[in-house]
Amino acid sequence: MGVISGRILECYFPPPFYSLPPGEGKATFYEFVNYVLVETCALVQHRLGMKAIKLFQEDIVPVLRIEWIDKAVHHAAIGIMLAAERKEVSLVDCVSFETMRLLGVTTAFTLDKHFKEQGFICLPA
Repeated sequence: MGVISGRILECYFPPPFYSLPPGEGKATFYEFVNYVLVETCALVQHRLGMKAIKLFQEDIVPVLRIEWIDKAVHHAAIGIMLAAERKEVSLVDCVSFETMRLLGVTTAFTLDKHFKEQGFICLPA
């Protein structure tokens, strides 16, 4: 999936994955915030076209657990973004940070350095 979009990598693995010894578990994508889906759809549509969007919607989205963002999380994320005072930290990133904290998720599968800066464990390291 990382071939389609680097943003697709901003998802979480289920905690049991981390309790398994190396080689004894299969990693599966677990949870996305809907803001990442919006951003990914825009990127896929722009770079790869509508056929890729159809593939994404029919083959990838159904296997994801989507955390739909409410007004409270959105406002908390805006606060995080404004407090960071950095144009490189996006609202989508901040929504992910806030959602992960609320869900007790400590590890993210991402290449985005901002997750590590926010105190999350990032895979790949």
